[in-house]
Amino acid sequence: MPIDTRDAGVGDGSCHHHCDRDERPLGRVETDFARSVRSLRLRKLAHARPRFGYRRLHVLLRRKGWSIHIKRVRRLYPLQGVQLFS
Repeated sequence: MPIDTRDAGVGDGSCHHHCDRDERPLGRVETDFARSVRSLRLRKLAHARPRFGYRRLHVLLRRKGWSIHIKRVRRLYPLQGVQLFS
């Protein structure tokens, strides 16, 4: 039975519904194939442009239509075997 927050004198944002783990929506599940394709694309870009850092590579990936968060690019960039030399 849902609780009417107006009767309790509190706002709607004060009450949250907590569901069981089995009832939670799964969200977007990424496959191993998608991970490997993204990693391969990042590796190709990193080797083609060794002077670019992870931020510029992130911009290139976004321009090419890849939906990837910059934190993920930052985490994956050192794994590609490319280092910036000063």
